[in-house]
Amino acid sequence: MDCILNANKRKPINNDKYKIIGISNFNKDDIDDILIADNMSKYHGEKILKYLRDDMHESDIYYPELVRQDYKLYKFEI
Repeated sequence: MDCILNANKRKPINNDKYKIIGISNFNKDDIDDILIADNMSKYHGEKILKYLRDDMHESDIYYPELVRQDYKLYKFEI
């Protein structure tokens, strides 16, 4: 994990990248993961994720998750 020190605020800044994906809300194996947003900081990902989850309904097919950039999307294959 690469971190640099911000000279103005004296707080470490995390350079890791994240993405938001949609996973099956009902844990079904035949539902592919979908990419919702890509290439963002953890801070911005968490903010977007909060809005997505606040707006979702219990019957939605997908549930949004914040994952690291190297996460491989699940693809259903027969």
